Amino acid sequence: MVEDRHDLRPVITGQRLGKHGSRLDRFYILLLVKILLAFGVFYLSSLLAGRSETAKKFQADRGKWLKVTALMVIAIVLLGSVMKVSVRQPKSENDEATSQADDAMSSQTMIGRNG
Repeated sequence: MVEDRHDLRPVITGQRLGKHGSRLDRFYILLLVKILLAFGVFYLSSLLAGRSETAKKFQADRGKWLKVTALMVIAIVLLGSVMKVSVRQPKSENDEATSQADDAMSSQTMIGRNG
């Protein structure tokens, strides 16, 4: 019997996967996209700063590749913002109470520093 553990079709089509549902699955897909974009930024940056023949071809059209790199960086920042406000599911009710207490404690600390 073959399990479809690594099959992304249910995630892409919006079907629920496991007990967490598709929202959590979308979070991990966004994380994957963000990481792949970061690899692309590193690659393009290394080509724009490199000395190889391939790098010289990219450097001939430097303006275009700098714009592409800048757009990729902006997309990474925007994905981070979307992921920050996305719905997360605590492991248990005990974890939720602990995280709420931590949030209250950190907000009191921030108020004490600013006031």
